[in-house]
Amino acid sequence: MAGNAAHMFAIVATKSGRGAPWTQRQTAATWLMQRGTDPWQAAGYLGMSHDVLLNTYGYHHPDYLSDAIDKITSRETNAERNEIVSEAVSVAVRKFLGSRGR
Repeated sequence: MAGNAAHMFAIVATKSGRGAPWTQRQTAATWLMQRGTDPWQAAGYLGMSHDVLLNTYGYHHPDYLSDAIDKITSRETNAERNEIVSEAVSVAVRKFLGSRGR
């Protein structure tokens, strides 16, 4: 099916006289990613594999790196920070007491 879609896309692009078929396909892939299209649907429409679409055009998608951005820009609450510090102190105290033979 994917091969047929790619072939049909090439025929339409060539007959339209609007440049090389692969140029239009690349532009379509970029636009689909920029508009937040589901990558599986975009890959099927373009006649390329999901992996190729994401590896080549995925950085155009609005969700690209969104999880990393959320994590780096979010702040821990005081309760979360206190819990982390408390656990670290508890571990250090246990190690210290354990090293003294208790």
